[in-house]
Amino acid sequence: MLFRSAQGAHVIALLPAERVGRDDPDRVAARRTHEGERDSGAPARVLDDRSAWPEEAGALRSVESVLAQSYTNWEYVIVDNCSTDATLEVARRYAQQDRRIRVLHNETLLSQAKNFNFTVQQISAPSKYAKYVQGDDFIYPQCLAEMVALAEENPNVGIVSSLRLDGEKVKGDGLPLANRVMSGREICRKHFNEPIFLFGTPTTVMFRSEILRSRVPFFNEACLHFDTEACYEFLEKWDFGFIHQVLSFSRTDNISITSALLRFDPDAIDHLITLKKFGPRYLTPAEFASKWRPCRRPYTPWRTRR
Repeated sequence: MLFRSAQGAHVIALLPAERVGRDDPDRVAARRTHEGERDSGAPARVLDDRSAWPEEAGALRSVESVLAQSYTNWEYVIVDNCSTDATLEVARRYAQQDRRIRVLHNETLLSQAKNFNFTVQQISAPSKYAKYVQGDDFIYPQCLAEMVALAEENPNVGIVSSLRLDGEKVKGDGLPLANRVMSGREICRKHFNEPIFLFGTPTTVMFRSEILRSRVPFFNEACLHFDTEACYEFLEKWDFGFIHQVLSFSRTDNISITSALLRFDPDAIDHLITLKKFGPRYLTPAEFASKWRPCRRPYTPWRTRR
């Protein structure tokens, strides 16, 4: 399943390739609709008159990046979260032209974390993997195929990530090319001991669906970076897979929850919270103490004044 979140959230259920035969009617119809555009290297388009939707250009690009995937065995659930533009109308037009797309509409506005948790509950029973695509983000045509292939080859991999294009910058580097599968504990230790961040944004990673189904609600709704927290929680027992290719794009120049908070430097305090919560789980007592003291020091005067 693939998820997209801006005014709403989109969910793509990634079904195992062997569950649907090549002659399945829905799959054949989907191939006929989209394979011509993929083979030519151009993005798939369901809505030809894109000029009619200027404010929804990001959403159009996001949805079409899913339709352009070389891996076609998925279902796509679009959850409209009380949008005030034409997003719902656009989504419904896509659904009319592709039977793999389903559209839901929230009657009341949900917070980002609550909406993400709602989309988790829409995952269909046969789905084996799940992936988000946020707001104006998009994924490259080989994204789902590469991630599913790695996970299928390594059954203990619970989360798959990759290099990503963050605005104009490639991010997520730091691992040797030979390292495609590592223990989750080792990856989390690297995040505390090295200047590395491999979890990216919700658009970057793919989860096994069984992880998302393991608790309700899945994401911590009191946490700003609830997706990162989930990675730290579940990688204690699962392996981590990494594709050394740029498979997704995250827009950085749009007004969003994340961009609006940047002027407050949330990453520094988020690192402090993450280190306090998960440092003792992955680091030795001596390692944790050496990381905690310098990380906590800038906030001590503030606490004293309070």
